Order: sequence, then structure tokens, then C-alpha cells
Amino acid sequence: MKCPFCNSADTRVKNSRHSDDNMSVRRRRLCEVCNSRFTTLEELLLKPIMVLKKDGRMEPFDKQKLLTSIMLATNKRPVTHAQINMVLSKILYKFESVKEDVIPARVIGEIVKNNLLVLDKVAYIRFVSVYMDFSDADDFCSLVEKIKEGSDK
Repeated sequence: MKCPFCNSADTRVKNSRHSDDNMSVRRRRLCEVCNSRFTTLEELLLKPIMVLKKDGRMEPFDKQKLLTSIMLATNKRPVTHAQINMVLSKILYKFESVKEDVIPARVIGEIVKNNLLVLDKVAYIRFVSVYMDFSDADDFCSLVEKIKEGSDK
């Protein structure tokens, strides 16, 4: 690994830590030339996945788009970045374990929905209201009732 300060390739790892979900490794490094310290992050490299949209279009899976939708759903909720990253990692791990290279958007939505239900019910409702394209208050009311009954999955 090259030093970002002096471009020397003479660096060594001082400390390594696995993330909470064991999906990435954070390494503290020291440059032997300029004595600068810097951090690197090793993450699982996903196989190329295509998303099959409702209208039949295909587009490459975008991790940032998924993260943005989770962040929007959890905005101003008592959910930490660590919890969001854990959910994201679980979802990505699930994608990695799927044998197909094409995943329908509906399947992705269901996986996100199920993870958000466990994380935060309000975030779940926010996500589902967009995902299911709610049109009026009755849609919200019926979803809230299902959650109260514990029957929505």
C-alpha cells in the first residue's frame, strides 16, 4: 500500500480491526519513510449484480442507491450509523449468497423491508410507503395495524 503523503510503498500495518459485521477490515498503517499514519479499509468486493426493474429494464446494482434509501428511511430516527452499516452489510451478504447475477428489484425491496422492520418500525413504514407506492392515508393505517398485530412480513 502506498503512503498517501509521500507515495512510498514502504508501509506497514500497525493495527487491524474487523468491523462489527466481519465484512470489512480497518487497518492503521505507518509509512516507514515519512512516519505518517493512515487508515485503509478492506471490504468484500461484490460480484457484478444486475437489477431487473419493474418495467423490464436492467441496471447495475448500486450500493450507494441502496444506502441512500436506507438513510432516508431512518432519517431523524434513533438509529446509529453502525446499525445502518450492519443492515447494509447483511443485505449485501445476502446478495453475495444468491447464485443469480440478476436480482429483481422486488426481491431487493423485500430484503430491505424485512431488515428495516427489525431495525426500526417507523423506518420500515417510511420505506414501505415509497416501495409500495402508497396513495392515501388508508394504506398507512392498514400497514400500521398489521405491524401492531405483528402479522406483516
